[in-house]
Amino acid sequence: MQDTDIRDALEHFTVSGPLGSLLDAEHDLLSDGRFLTFEMENLLQLDDKAVIPVLLYLFRRIEQSLDGSPTLVLLDEAWSYLQQPTFRNRLKDWLKTMRRNNAVVVMATQQVSDIANSEIADVILENCPTKILLPNAEARNPGSREFYGRLGLNERELELLQVSVPKQHYYVVSKLGRRLVDLRLGKVALAWLGVSGREERQMVQSVIDEYPATWRAEWLRLRVPTWSDYFRTLDTPKEKEASLCASL
Repeated sequence: MQDTDIRDALEHFTVSGPLGSLLDAEHDLLSDGRFLTFEMENLLQLDDKAVIPVLLYLFRRIEQSLDGSPTLVLLDEAWSYLQQPTFRNRLKDWLKTMRRNNAVVVMATQQVSDIANSEIADVILENCPTKILLPNAEARNPGSREFYGRLGLNERELELLQVSVPKQHYYVVSKLGRRLVDLRLGKVALAWLGVSGREERQMVQSVIDEYPATWRAEWLRLRVPTWSDYFRTLDTPKEKEASLCASL
C-alpha cells in the first residue's frame, strides 16, 4: 500500500495492530460451512473502534451466505445485542427483511423487560409472531404484568406462567394459537438431551472411541441399563441388512 495514510489506517486491523487477532488472517473461515457460532461477550466489552468493524464484517458475511436455503440466525442473550447501537439497528433491519431470504431470526433473553424496554420493541413484537415464554413466579406482579401485557397476554395466561414448572412447561404464542407445552422428558430422552458439562461429554467420547459401532447402546447401558438391550434390537435389522449388502 503506497498511500501512507491508508496504510496507517489499515495497520490498525492487521497483526501489527490491536485488532489483528480479530480480523487479520490468510483465509476466511466463515465460508467453510453452514453452521457458524460466534462468542460475542468479549467483543461487546471492547470500545467502538473494535466492535463496529467486526460487527459490520460479520453482518456482511452472514447476509452474503443467505442463498435461499432455510437458515436460522440465533441470538442468545439478546439483551446484550439490543444495548449495542450498531447491532440493534442491523437487527431492526433483519427482522423486517430476513424472511425474503428464507431466514428466521430467533432471539433468546432471560427477561421480558429486555425486549419491552428496547428502543426497537415495537419492531420486535410486530415481526416475531412466535413467542415461547418460560414459567415466571412473578408474572402477575405489577411490574411484570405490564411487560406481559405488551405481548398480549391475558389474566389467565399470566396465571399459567405463574404456576408452571420451570424446565418442564413452556407457553407458546403463535399465529396458530396459544398453548402450554409440557416438555417433561423421561430418563431415556435425558440420556441423550441431558448431557452437559465437560466430564459427561468426555464420557460420551470415550464410549464412542471404545465401541464405535454400538456406542449408542453402550451409552444407554451406563445411563438407563434396562433400555440398552432393547435399543440393540432396534439396530439389529440394520446391521443384518448391511451384512447382506456386503456379502452381495
